[in-house]
Amino acid sequence: MRFGFLLLLAVGACAPVARQAVSPEKDPNLLALLFDDARAIERQLAGDFACVSLRQGNSDSDPPRAVIDELASRWKVPVIPGSRCSVSGGGDTVSAPGVTGSGKWLRVANLQCTAADRCTADVSYYVANLAAGGRGVVIERTSSGWRITPSGSMWIS
Repeated sequence: MRFGFLLLLAVGACAPVARQAVSPEKDPNLLALLFDDARAIERQLAGDFACVSLRQGNSDSDPPRAVIDELASRWKVPVIPGSRCSVSGGGDTVSAPGVTGSGKWLRVANLQCTAADRCTADVSYYVANLAAGGRGVVIERTSSGWRITPSGSMWIS
């Protein structure tokens, strides 16, 4: 009897653990890391504030408030939801109410998680006409957290 119980316990301990697919809305750390990557592509231009948006297909949305607050804390600049931002001056300026200076619009697009520990996305920045860039990334969960690896070529306009 004891042997059967120990065998059952050992087999159960080795059985694969079912994981749920990662939901971007439920992992603010993943989104914050993706916005960090978008910002890292070009840190020199337009650093007074940042607008942030998520895009799935042709639809834009704002990141969760927790992500916006985390980014503002990390970057030490105002971070504005994309729905409050606009491009003015014929595409020359990113602007938002309540902030001054030069802004940058950061976007995480097409975030798709094919497994609980593997996702892909496109990250990009827009400063003004002829000042934009981006790249595709692969995001993998490791024992120490999420790791972002560029995939394909970076584009710059």
